[in-house]
Amino acid sequence: MLNNSLALVVEDDALSLIAITSLLKRMRINFKRNTTGAQVIQQARDIHPDFILLDMDLPAGDPFAICEAIHADPTLRDIPVIATGDANVMLKLMPRIRSSQFAGYMAKPVCQQDLDGLLHSVLGARLA
Repeated sequence: MLNNSLALVVEDDALSLIAITSLLKRMRINFKRNTTGAQVIQQARDIHPDFILLDMDLPAGDPFAICEAIHADPTLRDIPVIATGDANVMLKLMPRIRSSQFAGYMAKPVCQQDLDGLLHSVLGARLA
């Protein structure tokens, strides 16, 4: 079950952060926030989340470099990283997202049904 899973939400936009964390609360998924993209790797090491929702338009930190660093770290490499972003940002970055190590992607605004389906797809066997 997704209940009691732990997410790391890396999101700088206040409204998007409120919307995403509200969905996670309804889904009974615990979360920690990072609003800048700075120190994401260390934060992930400290809390070892079940998955990471990573905004593709951060003020501090290249999301592709963050995803690459997570997958290069032996203690973090199994944590799925899901790209999130506004539809226009996602459209522009989609070829690069698909060819990278992201486990999935989701355009904002995020709806609960889509997020639930994506998490079940990405986390698969971890939910059993």
